[in-house]
Amino acid sequence: MSPLNPQRRIFTEFLRAADVAVMLLALVLALFVTETRAAGMEHLDFLTRKISPINMVLLACLCLFWPVLLEENGLLRPWRSRTVKAEAKAIFTTVSLGALVLLLLVVVFGRGRVSAQTLAAFWVFAVGGTLFVHAAFRGLARSMRNAVDRAVLIVGSGPRARRVATSLVDQRDVAGYRLLGFVDDPVRGYGHYENGAELVSTLANLSTFLKDNVVDEVFIALPIKSSYQTIVDVSTLCEEQGIPVRIPSDLFEMKISNRGVYEVGGEQVLTFYTGASPKPWSLFLKRGMDIAGSGVALLLLAPLFLGMAIAVKATSRGPVLFRQERLGLAKRRFKVLKFRTMCVDAEAKLAALEAQNEAEFPAFKLRRDPRLTPIGGFLRRTSLDELPQLWNVLRGEMSLVGPRPLAVRDAMGISENWQKRRFSVKPGITCLWQVNGRSNVRFQEWMKLDLEYIDKWSLALDVKILAKTI
Repeated sequence: MSPLNPQRRIFTEFLRAADVAVMLLALVLALFVTETRAAGMEHLDFLTRKISPINMVLLACLCLFWPVLLEENGLLRPWRSRTVKAEAKAIFTTVSLGALVLLLLVVVFGRGRVSAQTLAAFWVFAVGGTLFVHAAFRGLARSMRNAVDRAVLIVGSGPRARRVATSLVDQRDVAGYRLLGFVDDPVRGYGHYENGAELVSTLANLSTFLKDNVVDEVFIALPIKSSYQTIVDVSTLCEEQGIPVRIPSDLFEMKISNRGVYEVGGEQVLTFYTGASPKPWSLFLKRGMDIAGSGVALLLLAPLFLGMAIAVKATSRGPVLFRQERLGLAKRRFKVLKFRTMCVDAEAKLAALEAQNEAEFPAFKLRRDPRLTPIGGFLRRTSLDELPQLWNVLRGEMSLVGPRPLAVRDAMGISENWQKRRFSVKPGITCLWQVNGRSNVRFQEWMKLDLEYIDKWSLALDVKILAKTI
């Protein structure tokens, strides 16, 4: 546990544990209410039958996934960062995703099926219990405001320093910060500020101020280019006196990048990134959904695959599957799989048809494409030709949801750097482009929809897109 702000960390861990406990209690209550009555058994006998090694593993997986869902939906952040209404909405989303995860785990572990009544009861109990727990913790956080008192200095007095001051005041409910004021040279200092803060010391007198006053933490918010040596000197001074130093990560004016501190090779590094959060748990959960979803879909759709394979083979000469090189994550090349919808030499004939292209370059589209097989048009209109890409998902080359993988020809035609940001995530079988009328979307709008997905990515958004696709 970090020594910085331990009260907030402890508070968050208790909240996390309480949320997991509520989830487990909701599941037990749902099973009691819906299944014991149907089975005509006593509660104790029913519970004894449910206790088995495989069920314990299933519960352990659910307990691992649940905190990830909580964090992804912002339910473990400071209270001031969201309204009560926003928190309730996040709880509804989290529990809904949790119910879906439960359903997938039951299928993966071969535990038969879970009834709609049990899922509905679990959702009601989990939502109600989580709302109650969060309301109780919110009240507790307010009561702790004056009990937890961490005296903080901000070195600097410019726009960055004032943003830090506003954030500290907003997070006082849980963090318990008490802003002492700003430290800067009088030439740069502005005197009095919002929230009652003021310039309490000059940089030259900082050592004396730290010696004579209670200071728990120091935030340094000076311009890095013009004040590098001052930042080093202040950090060294605080280090000598055992006072923790925090430096905001907005050191560079990045327009759209997210940022965070991560451990790489044993070193703590400041990371700037766009797209999906690199938090291991969130990516692990997305990958888990990909494996479970694609694996189950491949099994359930096997008869349909067989029927389409026969239809493709019966209506045209050539292989059933079409393999094409596409660009994936970080422009890695891989072979995408599709049911063949065109003649065998379709790619060789493409150059002769370029002049008739009806789509915005570099995409290619021809409504009456002479290369289509008798069944090819139907497969494309219904997107059934894309189903073999479930195998690409299972292999880890693609995801269920993500920007569509571009053919090498199309990818090489991208000239603007902002469009290349689509390669910062795994490509997918479906995305916003698919569910927003792909036939009528121009290439520029297609790219913008891909970036909108990247910037707004969440597990809830993936589920929403999958639901619209199906």
